[in-house]
Parts: sequence; structure tokens; C-alpha cells
Amino acid sequence: THYIKSYQLANIILNKNFSLGSLKASLNFQVNNLWNIEYQVVQASYMPLRNYRIGISFHFNKPNKD
Repeated sequence: THYIKSYQLANIILNKNFSLGSLKASLNFQVNNLWNIEYQVVQASYMPLRNYRIGISFHFNKPNKD
């Protein structure tokens, strides 16, 4: 039998919430595989090296009619 070498990944996420009047939003930036390690989850199937992700989310809140 063959074993895949062990690995340890590190990810980091930075998130900022903000408001513009009644609009609420959050901006995030993520770094995956921070150490840029080559690793495999399945033998001979390499996973991506360091990669980045940026996103923005808008939060809508329906006012109550009470």
C-alpha cells in the first residue's frame, strides 16, 4: 500500500464590516494555503498552491411594519 505524505495548511481571512446609511456590507479578503505547500488529498492529484479570494456581501434588512 502507498501512503500520501502528511501536510498542514494555513488560511487567513480578513473581514471588514461597514455601513453606508441603511446599507450594511462586509468586505473580505482570503489567502488559502498561506505557506504555499504542495499537497495531495488523492494520490497523483495535486491541489492548488497559494490562492486568493476577495468578496463583498450586502446585508438587506426588511423593515417591520409594526
